[in-house]
This record gives sequence, structure tokens and C-alpha cells, in this order.
Amino acid sequence: MARILIVDDAPVMRKLIVALVSDEGHQGVGGGEDGAHLIGWVLDLKRLAKVLTPVAQPT
Repeated sequence: MARILIVDDAPVMRKLIVALVSDEGHQGVGGGEDGAHLIGWVLDLKRLAKVLTPVAQPT
């Protein structure tokens, strides 16, 4: 299963795309109105991933 960010300027199309990817077994995890919104999402997710990724502890 893939987790997909969906971007389209029309809310109806975003809902349709979410339904389509869901029918194929994937998950729409967020969406935006334009590319700038998507870039903001991706940067936020990368920052969050760095915070949540555990650092290897020396043994």
C-alpha cells in the first residue's frame, strides 16, 4: 500500500482521486490546492520524519 499526497485546485477532483486510490488499496494522506502547498507538506513531513527517527545509540 502506498501513501499518496494529492494535489489539485478543484476540491471535487481531490475527492475523486482519493476515492480512486483508495479503491486500488492505497491511502490518500493529505492534499493541497497547488504545488506550493504540496511542497510545504513535503518539507513538513521531512522535518517530522527527522524528529521521529530514532538515533542509533552506541552499544
